[in-house]
Amino acid sequence: MPGHRDAHAAVLRLRGERRVLFAGDAVFYGGRIARQHVHDRDVPRFGAGVARLAALKFMALLPGHGTTATAGGPDHVRPAVAVAAFASHIVPPPSNLT
Repeated sequence: MPGHRDAHAAVLRLRGERRVLFAGDAVFYGGRIARQHVHDRDVPRFGAGVARLAALKFMALLPGHGTTATAGGPDHVRPAVAVAAFASHIVPPPSNLT
């Protein structure tokens, strides 16, 4: 799924009954997202990816940086869906200038 870059990945790991989302830089504790002005970002695809993560069943959220949530992980992803959707309407497309 695209994160703040096109090649971003998030991984859902199953270990017995425990489901852990390694979210990378897609979503952070408290529903925060990272917006970076890089040439290969696609904000609408990013928003759709966050929505897909929110639909997953998991317990723990382990983002690429910052605070983790060992329980209630979806409670941190759901708010990010609205933030990412809003960002897709206000963030201009990347320029082709290098």
